[in-house]
Amino acid sequence: MCDGSLRLKRSHKYYSQLTAEIALKGCSHGFIIVWTKVDYFIEKIPFDQNRWKRLHDAATFFFKGYILPVLLGRLLCQCPKCNIWWHWHCAGINKEEELCDVFVCPSCIVDIVNTCNAGNSSDSDIEDFL
Repeated sequence: MCDGSLRLKRSHKYYSQLTAEIALKGCSHGFIIVWTKVDYFIEKIPFDQNRWKRLHDAATFFFKGYILPVLLGRLLCQCPKCNIWWHWHCAGINKEEELCDVFVCPSCIVDIVNTCNAGNSSDSDIEDFL
């Protein structure tokens, strides 16, 4: 709330995200819309040049490091258990030589360890899990 009316906090991550989207699309403003079953709220957000100057380098790094490789179809591996795709960097893989025959994501490894620690699994259960 600002002066008794609703307003998106300028420190909120959505404000930064909207600033980047406005800049990348070359618009003069964007809108934040919040909808509930009871009511809705719309705020027109003008382009914030000062915020964009601070965000530009981080947005460029994110695009070049994470989005572009995905668009080009590189540097990804898939967990066969949960079928989620991972960037090599996020999976802790630095080079292709580090890839084993089967990559299992950290969440699924925790599930495997918990299954083993529970003591109610056999070797075949764990093989099926993978």
